[in-house]
Amino acid sequence: MGIQINGTTNNINAGIGSLTIDDIREIDIIGVATASNFKTGTSNVHSTGYDCTNINASGIITAASFYGDISNATGGSSAGLGTALSSTQTSPLNKLYYTDRVLKIGSTVTVDHPASATGAYTQYADIQVEDNADLIVADGDDLIPDILGLGGNGSTGAGGAGRLLVDNIVNRNATGAPTFPNGAVVTGIVTATTFYAPGGILQVKQTIKKDQFTTSSTVGGGGYVDLTGLSVTITPKFNTSKILIECSIYNSNANAVNFFRVLRGNTFIEQPSGTSSSGANWNAHGFAYFNCNSWQDTTVIKILDSPATVSATTYKVQCAVTSAVCTINKFYGSSNYYGISSITVSEVAA
Repeated sequence: MGIQINGTTNNINAGIGSLTIDDIREIDIIGVATASNFKTGTSNVHSTGYDCTNINASGIITAASFYGDISNATGGSSAGLGTALSSTQTSPLNKLYYTDRVLKIGSTVTVDHPASATGAYTQYADIQVEDNADLIVADGDDLIPDILGLGGNGSTGAGGAGRLLVDNIVNRNATGAPTFPNGAVVTGIVTATTFYAPGGILQVKQTIKKDQFTTSSTVGGGGYVDLTGLSVTITPKFNTSKILIECSIYNSNANAVNFFRVLRGNTFIEQPSGTSSSGANWNAHGFAYFNCNSWQDTTVIKILDSPATVSATTYKVQCAVTSAVCTINKFYGSSNYYGISSITVSEVAA
């Protein structure tokens, strides 16, 4: 015995067989409808579950467990181990995971984690920043690639063995160099236009004089003259740098004193605090005293100067004598014992 609902007359008629509903757009039920299955299209609600192709929900779906592949899920994030090798729950491969090696950054992104966090991290071993894209890490934030230490650049489980694959690294505002507060360890070759470290040598310039020079200009008369060919020019990279001047002057005379000064441009630098009784002209950086008919000496002068400029700066040597002839790069009154003189300047980082 069954009940038939006629869609045209909306009458219920008893018949033999199951209940058949035709041409009915909707059924309004006030009480409870009980059935072993409810079906509509390809969806089937039954006693052991709900079979369907898609669920479109604008609210929250709560369940004791979620099964299957949720790799395309959106609107959330996870710090999981990676992707299971199998989606079958009973397979051991479901408990083994993998993560692709490279995380590609194709457009500009900013890592700015909450202040309560210790840092941002990823299990990807390498982060590759594509052309025309920027990876920005906010001030005070940390980014740790390869948090699981599986990238092969460190011991397994160590964490932080990952790499950043980029062509350029600048500060967050792209206006200068980044800061490495704990230093940087480099195992390969470092190429730079300038290496800067306090006390380090940034550049060196030198002039070697090989020919001879003589002068009879006296300290109390004609005064100091330029020692021709013994000058050098340097352009400091920083106005805070110091310039180390080193002079080696091979000179000779007879029963006289040779006087030597170093000048920056036309300025007598690092002058003695006292003044000779014979006058300021008798103050110098170096002397060679000859108390015999002829002798030779190598006079060495070293001065650390602070020019406070990034413009081209010339240092030169001047000389004068008390009497006779100051002879440079040659033994006085003889054709023997030729030598050379030099002036070297080094920029020292402050």
